[in-house]
Amino acid sequence: MAYLGEFRLNWRPVTAAAFGLGAGISLTSFVASLFVPALGQEFGWTGAQFALTSLGLVLAMVGVLIAGRLADTFGARRVAMAGVILLPLCYAAFSRMGGNILEYYAIFGIVMFVGATTSATVYTRVVVARFSAARGLALAIAASGAPVVGAVLSPILTRIIADHGWRSGYLALAAVTALLGLLALALLPAEGTGTVSSRATRTGTAKAYGLVLRSPAAWAILGGMFLCNLPSIVTGYQFKPMLVSLGIGSAEAAWLISLYAIGVIAGRFACGLALDRFPTHIVAALGMGLPGLGFGLIALQPDGLWPFILAVGLMGLSQGAEQDIGAYLAAGWFPRDVYSTVFGLITAGIVAAGAAGGPILSLLLGLSPSFVPFLIGSAVSVLMGGTLFLLLSKQPSAV
Repeated sequence: MAYLGEFRLNWRPVTAAAFGLGAGISLTSFVASLFVPALGQEFGWTGAQFALTSLGLVLAMVGVLIAGRLADTFGARRVAMAGVILLPLCYAAFSRMGGNILEYYAIFGIVMFVGATTSATVYTRVVVARFSAARGLALAIAASGAPVVGAVLSPILTRIIADHGWRSGYLALAAVTALLGLLALALLPAEGTGTVSSRATRTGTAKAYGLVLRSPAAWAILGGMFLCNLPSIVTGYQFKPMLVSLGIGSAEAAWLISLYAIGVIAGRFACGLALDRFPTHIVAALGMGLPGLGFGLIALQPDGLWPFILAVGLMGLSQGAEQDIGAYLAAGWFPRDVYSTVFGLITAGIVAAGAAGGPILSLLLGLSPSFVPFLIGSAVSVLMGGTLFLLLSKQPSAV
């Protein structure tokens, strides 16, 4: 079978990408909020102050654009190597912080910039180049690295922080990411052999960006991703504080974060399989739009844990679908030799949404300590963003 045969031939790039993404910047969305309560308790930092960390995502936008171009020019392995070395050092730097929140902002900004070299924009390049029929599933397997590591690491870090302090938690995070990153580098194959496309052409930067800016489909993709990711600050760095503010206990909140990570894994595989079999625009609209229902449900502040389980599950499914959809669209709608550049632009749009959502949340929390107004706006934004993908009703010919 050609579908499974692609995995027999190309297991190394998929495994390497999974390890790399598990150790990369994507992991922060699953574990960063675990440190927030302890930091707030020790230094008196408020939720509004933590929300402003999203401004550091501007550096991530710049970083991912640079990383994408570098990956198209020099290959994924060389670019990823920088992040594998520097990202654990940044986590270790967190453990040395004093009480000045400007230190936190500075290190966070460096993490966002350096971490772009360990993002899906870089690692999925080797997957897309080697898979065709099973591309969706291959991307899902690769992208599952971060949520798998997040699901396993979240309760462990919670215990380390509780028993030994947040400084030890950051050092443990640095050690895990260093180990997994080195495994990824060891498994990454050389580029240029065994790829789906044998072209060795190299497209200039201006031409690569022009392909996107002149494409109506690209604007639908960028707009949809932006609207669907405006609430990302809540499902990342403010996830646990948001759940606790709605009456969920600390232990239950940590469990829900693990459930969220599991939902991401399920979403990745469900979306990957669906992309290989069904129209992309339908899969994208459903995968990215359904979490709007989850945000709306939480905004109702329901009694009991089950409504939160359902809502968090929907959010996780979308987060899982997001990376598959972005990579699939970049590979299917644009030439292969500019894949990382195009995916970098899509990722930059996603990051821009996170950067925009942070100040909005900070403003609303400054007016009221409740997360509910932001959750209501998030529901509307996500549902609107999901509908934009329906404009991609006609998939272009293979490029």
